[in-house]
Amino acid sequence: MATPPTAEMASANLTSPPERRRREFISSIIGRGTAADDLVGRRVRVGGWVKTGREQGKGAFAFLELNDGSCLANLQVIVDSSVYPLTQLVHTGTSVLVEGELKKPPEGVKQRVELRVDRVLEVGSADPSTYPLPKTRLTLEFLRDYVHLRPRTNTISAIARIRDELAYATHTFFRENGFRYVHTPIITTSDCEGAGEMFQVTTLFSDAEKLDKELQNNPPPSESEIEAAKLLVKEKGDDVAHLKSLKASEGEISASVLKLTKAKESLSKLEERFNLKPGIPQKDGKVDYSRDFFGRQAFLTVSGQLQVETHACALGNVYTFGPTFRAEHSHTSRHLAEFWMIEPEIAFGDLEDDMYYAEEYVKFLCRWLLDHCLEDMEFMVKNYDKSAIDRLKLVSSEPFKRISYTEAVELLCAVTDKKFENKVEWGVDLASEHERYLTEVIFKRPVIVYNYPKEIKAFYMRLNDDQKTVAAMDVLVPKVGELIGGSQREERYDALVERITDAGLPLEPYDWYLELRKFGEQTYVDLCVPVYSSSEVIEKLKWMQTTRGKKPYKAMYSSLIGGITLDQSLMVLPIDDHMVHRGHGVFDTTMIMNGCLYDLDSHLERFLKSASKAKISSPYPVKNMRKIIIQLAAASKCKKGSIRFWLSAGLGDFQLSPSGCSEPTFYAVVVEQNISQLREGVKVITSTVPIKPSEFATMKNVNYLPNVFSKMEAEEKGAYSSIWVDDQGYVAEGPNANVAFISKNKELVFPLSDKILSGCTSKRLQLLAPKLVEKGLLRSVCSRHITLKEAKNSSEMMYVSSLLPILPIIEWDKEHIGDGMVGELTMALSDLMWEDITSGPETRRISIPYDLEE
Repeated sequence: MATPPTAEMASANLTSPPERRRREFISSIIGRGTAADDLVGRRVRVGGWVKTGREQGKGAFAFLELNDGSCLANLQVIVDSSVYPLTQLVHTGTSVLVEGELKKPPEGVKQRVELRVDRVLEVGSADPSTYPLPKTRLTLEFLRDYVHLRPRTNTISAIARIRDELAYATHTFFRENGFRYVHTPIITTSDCEGAGEMFQVTTLFSDAEKLDKELQNNPPPSESEIEAAKLLVKEKGDDVAHLKSLKASEGEISASVLKLTKAKESLSKLEERFNLKPGIPQKDGKVDYSRDFFGRQAFLTVSGQLQVETHACALGNVYTFGPTFRAEHSHTSRHLAEFWMIEPEIAFGDLEDDMYYAEEYVKFLCRWLLDHCLEDMEFMVKNYDKSAIDRLKLVSSEPFKRISYTEAVELLCAVTDKKFENKVEWGVDLASEHERYLTEVIFKRPVIVYNYPKEIKAFYMRLNDDQKTVAAMDVLVPKVGELIGGSQREERYDALVERITDAGLPLEPYDWYLELRKFGEQTYVDLCVPVYSSSEVIEKLKWMQTTRGKKPYKAMYSSLIGGITLDQSLMVLPIDDHMVHRGHGVFDTTMIMNGCLYDLDSHLERFLKSASKAKISSPYPVKNMRKIIIQLAAASKCKKGSIRFWLSAGLGDFQLSPSGCSEPTFYAVVVEQNISQLREGVKVITSTVPIKPSEFATMKNVNYLPNVFSKMEAEEKGAYSSIWVDDQGYVAEGPNANVAFISKNKELVFPLSDKILSGCTSKRLQLLAPKLVEKGLLRSVCSRHITLKEAKNSSEMMYVSSLLPILPIIEWDKEHIGDGMVGELTMALSDLMWEDITSGPETRRISIPYDLEE
């Protein structure tokens, strides 16, 4: 890193003798008062900037007023011309590091000590013809043009020291009161205030500019180049297949596979560049923020309080102290684009606690300034605000008056001796003139106003029992108005969701905040649980559906009502259904593709076999069940997705035995899904979750907890899913799919289904696969036991299930399957399945009669 150009900012070398670190601060010399007399005769080293300088005695010596920023006052420094050329020292703005002896000045001099310099160690010159800060008093407007130099002025340096003391006092107060200091994000996706006045953080514009330049310098490939690359991939693939058919050496095949891999990689890069489009990325006519740096819209924070609540729910009382940003289009002195904010959160507290800590904190700061920053405050009194110190004394000593918002409005409406510029009425936020009138005229001391109308406060503030106001408060002080705003947080989940929705905000960015209310969020007051009527329950269900967002559930059939509903909020199951509270039920799934139900009859057959094993009878003949499913699909208008259907022992009591159930129940739901052929391979692991006993594994029952654990285990280890191996060491199945393998001698192997669920898609694939045998691509198709070692040594591997229907597997327990690439035979089998799904025989594809539902 380059050394800064000015001598006074030269970096300290931690390995050299620490001479510079012995520099005395001027505040430690002249801030002692009468005790400064004890320093007379002591040698010191000081550094700072010359405020004023003048040569005396016809150039024999010079007086320098030196300030190092540690305090407002300057130290008088005397330098003889024999020590250093005086013309290089006397100009305002010059930086010096000097050493000498402290002397008692002559009578009549204000300071008790002065420095007689005998060594000048460093000098940073300042050209008086170009130095922009004259010795005269400067306006704040003038200083805005010299942001880099204005900290050298008395005003800005005093403000900096006051801020420093206030920051230190803040940490001291909260530390002494048991609060933890935490840090919250500066870049966020949530709007805490709900006003939408936020600075957006995005790389889309710079990315678009870079892309435009890059495309101009290096245009994307043409369609002919893409086609040529695809042809090359095909040729290399044919070469590999040809070598394998000739049983060429492993070295020849590996070399050919390497060429194929490079061709595929080249094609992938070309296609990626071919799809590049200049300009800001769009999706559905709107800016596509999924292409942005964070994958979504992001902003500079307007407040860290939502995030600091996450720490309050774990650490107790906490606070954050950091920068916040507001993009408010207002250019008054009360509206800042950037400022620092202190935001405490009190666990297990209420509005009374909030008001208590706010009052104590303000008083603590006022006392701190009077005790530690009096010199700078006196400067402010002299030059800017003559009553500042008096107000500090008032605020630190007087108890704050507490009144409700309603009382405040009534008092202001009764005022006759002043005409306010802003109208006063209930429901309107108090303006600065109203707040100052309350503190300066009516009460003549700080005031805390609480219980504001909910319409003018943020969504996270707790709704009071009157349903009109929220548990919010503002601390008002003379001359300023609002100094602190606070509230009791809304801990009730439903009420918080309603407040977010009423504010016109999307729920998704606040999912994490809402979850705090689900997982141990502390409540602050008595909780009243309402009792709803049947009509209110229905309304509540509908409201909950709107807050959850639109789900892809298009239609549901229930034998309990004997019909179909398209209302997602009514797609519910009774709590006393034996399938719900005891897991006594079976299910199955069939695909909807291009307006057709695929292989429904096979799935219904397996479904009823599972029901028989589970000792559940069907409420309908199979032909009626088939008609219900077809009509449900037609009512849904879904052209691509799935139908899931369940058979339960039925409604009854909450006992273990189904003997109390009146009759079995049948449910079915249409789920809209974008099902398409899968070409990317996935990674799997061997599951350590115990495999289901065969009597349960061979029926498709709703007890899927082992399957869920097995899937979760894989995801925790960075894999897509898992594979079960039975106690004899044979490969069984995945948690929700069968598996199949292609051996090195091109044998398609399916594990035996005597101890696992017999897959409908797996059976269908076994009937279709002989087509590849006829073409000479496969040697044979069989079902047999396959050991873990043999399976991992296979050339290709895949999942097979109803909604995949084939998913290539390229890695198992971090070991490559074959060459670690998606196998050609796997994709050939996938092509067979998709051909059967999209254009196969009508016996497999039932056309859905949508017209009957018009």
